[in-house]
Order: sequence, then C-alpha cells, then structure tokens
Amino acid sequence: MPRKDKKVIMRKFRILISSVVGFGLIVIIALSCNKGNTTAVKPAMQGIKATIINTGAIAADGCGYLVQTDSVTFYHADNLPTAFQKDKLNVALSYDVSTSTFQCGMNPNTHIPVIHIKEIKIR
Repeated sequence: MPRKDKKVIMRKFRILISSVVGFGLIVIIALSCNKGNTTAVKPAMQGIKATIINTGAIAADGCGYLVQTDSVTFYHADNLPTAFQKDKLNVALSYDVSTSTFQCGMNPNTHIPVIHIKEIKIR
C-alpha cells in the first residue's frame, strides 16, 4: 500500500474517532442536564396560612422578610414578591420547601429553610 494511501486512511480514522468521541460527549452532557429547578424540593405545601415578618435588613445583620407559618417555624422565600414585603402581613400561600438553607445575621449557625412560593395572596 502506498504511503499516501496510509496517510489518507489514518486521517479518516482520526476524523471518525473524533466524531464518535464528540458525539459521545454531547450525549453525556445532554443526559446530565437537569430541567427545571436545580434545587431539590420536598413535596409542595398548599393553602398554608402564614404571616410575613420583617426581621430587618440583611445588610444590617437582619434576615430580611421571613415567612412565619406558625408560632415557631420561619422560612426564607427565595421569590417573595415586592408587593408582599410588608411586616405582619397575613397571607395564604402554596410553596415548595428547598433542601437549601439561608444564612443570615451575625450568628454563622443561623440557617433558615428556604421555600419557593408557587402562589400567594393576602388573607
């Protein structure tokens, strides 16, 4: 076999291998993509009565606006609409509970569970 033919065959072989590897990488990336919210959530809570509490500005070591669902449970909403950012506002809401927490204030051990509000209205 002439030397020129071997070079052509090797070049085609490299192109073929590169194409297979490239296609494999694209498939792996596509299958590893997670659609939707990348934060794991617990089952949704629906129709919960709550109160919005202003704990002070985050920049001043407060925790911002928190959602209080009963006398002892507080959540940080990652998407509380501006219209609902009022102290002692009574609301009804549906939300997903995230597995992440929100750290605020000067105490590094203050970790408040994070929720993602799906629906909220004044009650």
